[in-house]
Amino acid sequence: MINYDGFEPGFYENRAAIYSKLRDEEPVSFDEETGTFTLSRYEDVAAALADWQTYSCVGPWTNANSQLGALDPPEHTALLGKAKAALSDERMLSMEDDLRADARATLEVLVAQGECELIRDYIFHCVGRLEGRLFGLTDDQVAECFECVDILAYTPEEAPAVQERLKAVFLPVMAARKQSPGDDLVSALVTGGGDASEALSDPLIFGFLNTLNAPLGGLAPAGVANSVALIGAHSDQQADLAASPSLIPQAYEEVLRLEGPVFAPVQIRVLTRDVTLHGVTMPAGGLVHLLVGAANRDERA
Repeated sequence: MINYDGFEPGFYENRAAIYSKLRDEEPVSFDEETGTFTLSRYEDVAAALADWQTYSCVGPWTNANSQLGALDPPEHTALLGKAKAALSDERMLSMEDDLRADARATLEVLVAQGECELIRDYIFHCVGRLEGRLFGLTDDQVAECFECVDILAYTPEEAPAVQERLKAVFLPVMAARKQSPGDDLVSALVTGGGDASEALSDPLIFGFLNTLNAPLGGLAPAGVANSVALIGAHSDQQADLAASPSLIPQAYEEVLRLEGPVFAPVQIRVLTRDVTLHGVTMPAGGLVHLLVGAANRDERA
């Protein structure tokens, strides 16, 4: 088996070659230690992501309070509809002007200083303001949430303790919003947007907030930092973006393609039937890891 452990020294620098070797030599890889199959070619990963009837999100981790990543339709569809109603475009756009102004003001201060630590001093500040506004949290509460994400990234065995710390943040906020709703996401979730019949249970709300906190405290800052590094290394494209800011969303999508996630629980699927790909038969009930980071770099696509 070709080793693709993202935490191994040297993986990041050599990831393109490792991904290429996986796609070329082991498009269906099997880890005997974990009993997990891995798909790395774009065509296979894209097909698996679209075929929930075969590659199911439902597994031993699924229960009555499971979140979107552990559900299949129709339960997934129903929960997604309620979550999207609360996390509306209107709610997000209503924060945009204030968040942009804060980001610009922060950047001006850092430019005047002459130097900064990009992720700590700027990106975490901006993303933290977003989470604070979205959830209705204080700066100290946001800092605690982000610290929990950092702990899980490097010491996943601490998950039970981290969950208790997150409950200590979110559950009191949820209780307060039930008594005095505001215009934040937590208020919309606990009140069902004013319709009690649409309100989610407390465990589901906590899980949803937890699900959002993880990318806000981890993937989002990493994505922004990667975009700065990649665009900074290509002065011609940097000039294009400065001249045409409307290209920025497309550029960010390209950053996410090149620096896609390597490991994430939502990329694990459970097979509902035997599947044979590239001469390898994966049995029903087998765990399959969809390696999006490798698929996004597949020259066959």
